[in-house]
Amino acid sequence: MISNLSVRIKSKRFFNRISVPLLIDGDSVFSDSFSIAKHANTFSKKGSLFPQDKLDDIDRWNNISEQTLEAGRALVVIKMQSNRDACLKSLPPFFPEPIKPLMLPVAKSGLFYLKKKYVFNKEDTQRYEQTIEDNLQKLQDALAGSPQYLLGSFTYADICMAVTLQVIKPIQNSHIMLDSATEKCWTNEALAGKFSDLITWRNSIYQQYRG
Repeated sequence: MISNLSVRIKSKRFFNRISVPLLIDGDSVFSDSFSIAKHANTFSKKGSLFPQDKLDDIDRWNNISEQTLEAGRALVVIKMQSNRDACLKSLPPFFPEPIKPLMLPVAKSGLFYLKKKYVFNKEDTQRYEQTIEDNLQKLQDALAGSPQYLLGSFTYADICMAVTLQVIKPIQNSHIMLDSATEKCWTNEALAGKFSDLITWRNSIYQQYRG
């Protein structure tokens, strides 16, 4: 928001604006989570998260994950705009606490900047909520019968889909720490109740592989 300059990153094929996530490894530039994970996987000595015979399924689950997270982020932005404490918590940490209330218009401007990425009439808000519910239903159906993993063994499909549960019930551990106001904006009590089994599954994935 502060400076939307097109900072170009030279690679063999293109020039791109900087955005996150971003990984630069020598002459190679990876500008999305999926490509970053695939690149990092090439250095793994503990087995592949992208088995060749499961690549199509992993790609499909990644697309479902991206759709779900996009819808979730859209809904969080609108919730945060009406939550004063969450707005203040969104300010950069270098602002001293005593002056943060004075910076509330800055926080709301930042959220408005993000909101421009999405459409927020009533129909679109319902569409985002429906996207989340439909995609979590697909995950619930795939895990029916209590399998531990989506594709028979631990793959990137489990990682990208475990992350999607953040949009209805944030996980609280040493890696992801949210204040109560921001956590409230991410929480959807109705869907968290409907998909409580998925939250349990997500928590077990984090416990086993992230601690």
